[in-house]
Amino acid sequence: MKRSNKAVSETVGTLMLLGISVSLFSVLYISVLTIYPTSASPTANLLGSIEGSNIIIEHRGGKKLDLNNRFIVTIDDVEQTFIVNNYLSNESRNDSGWDVGERVVCPVGDVTDKKVSLSVIDINSNSILIMVDLQGWLIYLRVLFVYKK
Repeated sequence: MKRSNKAVSETVGTLMLLGISVSLFSVLYISVLTIYPTSASPTANLLGSIEGSNIIIEHRGGKKLDLNNRFIVTIDDVEQTFIVNNYLSNESRNDSGWDVGERVVCPVGDVTDKKVSLSVIDINSNSILIMVDLQGWLIYLRVLFVYKK
């Protein structure tokens, strides 16, 4: 009687390939399931402007925003952080959110000939809703170029 080991090696090879495939699929499956979803940033249309010595941020459309959101005003490389709730009108605070048509009015003093930048940050999603230069040397050059035509 002759003995053949050929069938045993094929079986062992098949079981090893199957084991490797199952373990790789398990690692991939577990790593994908443990990723926590991040909260999406709210969609809002915000408009920033300077009126006299005040910076105005107007909510022009989109979702109602949290009153505890932050906005950062940078004047000539000096950063100041503010909370939206402190600069809304009293009637705007009553509805527990920053809604369409409501304005944030923040007094910053004289900003003539200074670079002014504005960022609004949503605290729930930790994302930037608006980041804009309100005033600076590039804006002045654009204005001068338009008036000289």
